[in-house]
Amino acid sequence: MPEGKLDEEFAVTIRAMQKNVTMKMGQFKFADALAAIWAAITFGDRYVNEKKIWEIKDEDKLAKALFNLVSLLEAVTRELAPFMPETARILSSAVEHKNGTIIVKKPEILFPRIK
Repeated sequence: MPEGKLDEEFAVTIRAMQKNVTMKMGQFKFADALAAIWAAITFGDRYVNEKKIWEIKDEDKLAKALFNLVSLLEAVTRELAPFMPETARILSSAVEHKNGTIIVKKPEILFPRIK
């Protein structure tokens, strides 16, 4: 899929998250910074469920939806790095940009089960 333009709702959500995290980190309000990240994750989850991504048959619409979600994932991963560096490393290693195409591969297990 070629690089595209984010839907406005995604762009606004990502910018708001980045602004809020930067502001809250500067104020040493780490829980509030995490809350801003979590709000963006919640937005992405709601989008997946409301749009029923798994039911989209039109390839262009599916590509656009997945581009939006991967862009959100990358933004969340960057903001999450100070709090969960290993998780952020694993997530960022699963997304690769190559010649205008985004390649997503299955990441390592983020949180292995405790036996």
